[in-house]
Amino acid sequence: MAGVVVITTKRGKAGRSSINYTGEFSYRLKPSYRNYNICNSQEQMGIYKEMAAKGWLEFENLANSSSSGIYGQMYKLMADYNPEKYGDIYGGYGLANTQAAMNAFLQQAEYRNTDWFDLLFNNNIVQNHSVSISTGTDKASLYGSISLMNDPGWTPSSSVQRYTSNMNAQFKLSNKLTVSILTNGSYRSQKSNGTLNSETDAVSGSVNRSFDINPFSYCLNTSRTLDPKAVYTRNYAAFSIFDELERNYSDIHTTDMKFQADVAWKPIQGLEFKALGAYRTMRGVNEHFILNRSNMAEAYRAGVGNPSIMYSNPYLYTDPDIIGADPISVMPTGGIYMRTDNTLEQLDFRATAQFNKIWNDTHIFNAMLGFDLNDTQKEQIYHSDYGVDYDNARIVNITPAFFKQAKEEGTALASFSKSWSRGLAYIASLSYSYKGRYTVNASGRYEGSNKLGKNRDSRWLPTWSISGAWNAHEESWFQKFAEEHNYWFSTFTFRTSYSLVADRGPAWMANSEPMIYSTNIWRPQGDQQEIGLYLSDIQNSELTYEKTKEFNIGFDAGFLHNRLNLAVDAYWRNNFDLGGPVQTHGVGGTITKWANVAEMKSNGVEATISTN
Repeated sequence: MAGVVVITTKRGKAGRSSINYTGEFSYRLKPSYRNYNICNSQEQMGIYKEMAAKGWLEFENLANSSSSGIYGQMYKLMADYNPEKYGDIYGGYGLANTQAAMNAFLQQAEYRNTDWFDLLFNNNIVQNHSVSISTGTDKASLYGSISLMNDPGWTPSSSVQRYTSNMNAQFKLSNKLTVSILTNGSYRSQKSNGTLNSETDAVSGSVNRSFDINPFSYCLNTSRTLDPKAVYTRNYAAFSIFDELERNYSDIHTTDMKFQADVAWKPIQGLEFKALGAYRTMRGVNEHFILNRSNMAEAYRAGVGNPSIMYSNPYLYTDPDIIGADPISVMPTGGIYMRTDNTLEQLDFRATAQFNKIWNDTHIFNAMLGFDLNDTQKEQIYHSDYGVDYDNARIVNITPAFFKQAKEEGTALASFSKSWSRGLAYIASLSYSYKGRYTVNASGRYEGSNKLGKNRDSRWLPTWSISGAWNAHEESWFQKFAEEHNYWFSTFTFRTSYSLVADRGPAWMANSEPMIYSTNIWRPQGDQQEIGLYLSDIQNSELTYEKTKEFNIGFDAGFLHNRLNLAVDAYWRNNFDLGGPVQTHGVGGTITKWANVAEMKSNGVEATISTN
């Protein structure tokens, strides 16, 4: 069940002023291969030699392959004739085509045992500094703080700086009226490697990530036989992880601000009205820079003119309107720039009325009524430029073939999306206690959300809970017993509760109404392209909240003047109307759809022992 998150903030104290500084320093060590079950270079070379003996690492398979390592590097050196570069050591070739030269080259790799963790990670110190000030009088109090977090980066491209500030002021306008104002803000600047998002193959279910240069992933998946100073092949282009981290990176900037005001009014004793209003705005900017000579940019022009590569390179373009056309590069020069802007605006308002009354130190009564309203708007803008010449004032050079290919493939060079999340809940609770011995509580919540669209059957849901407790230590006979036995048995409370709570369910279960989106219809020729609508999900009007009924019973016991405490709880939980896939006859247009068809039951016992 969606509810209100209450955050306790620091406040100034009346008659006292103070300034505090807090420093925190964390030393972070490099990862080590000792913590992972990964072959060293000798073990890896043994596997490679077995593969080569079985014909898996032949020259014709690796010389022009998409990606190659130590064997591919060896074959390329054997085929590379450049007397000016190599001299006469191997007759002008990078490596002689002899068994002795090949064995010497592979033997060097066998004993190389490159420690990628040591080369790509740093031992560093993460710093946190915070300064706060508080002051106040009987009528007003103020608390403010600023802080700085500096992380120089575990890897060369992962530095983070964060600046935060907050202020909390409370004003007592009268004995009956109090106003509080809270504001906080933060700014975060981060540099990250330019790894793209992962993609899932719908057929095989495999998860792949193109141009993955995440240092941790690279260390775990890269052979230790490779020379860190050498340049290898990936995506048919030259690749060095050290060069790539400098040429393919992201700058991320996030700004978050929140303003909140609270008003509390006590017109008469026991009655209190409270209102809270909050506004939050957040903006995040992610700029992805892919420089001219990065592996990702070079992949878009690798192999042009080389028949052994150009027909295999998926990043080259073959014009379907020209019969027998050779693949060409739509980005012969430059790099790529991608930018994503995310903004969020959130409004929250809560109002409650609470009544507390005690009669003759016997009857204790509490009641609360209120409502909670929230509105969240999210917006995302994406923009990309190809052919950005980072070496010449970032001039964009785009070929006509680029736009033709993008139009034919339906590539979105820019996009804009916006979503709204709105909720309203009415809340009520009652509590009664007799002499602190017997307590009964009841609460209810009537919640509505726009998550399931305009379907009124599943928009609103009532949830509730009831509970009771018996404080046996408040009974006269228990107090007499405890006193007679020197309080070895100090306190005992028996409690039980029963409740129905609910959740809006997974994000993808939102099609109580048909979900229709716009799209570019694929056509072989760009001039035939058109915009169309497609049905993402058919209507599923029976979708509703996921629900849980739970029964709890337990007790708390204190011994030896509460120096030793025991808490025991048993619960029986029944989750029903959970979202799950269901097979249909396909009459509505889909074979499998999501519905509230799953359930889960659980029970258990929890025990806690604590001492003072």
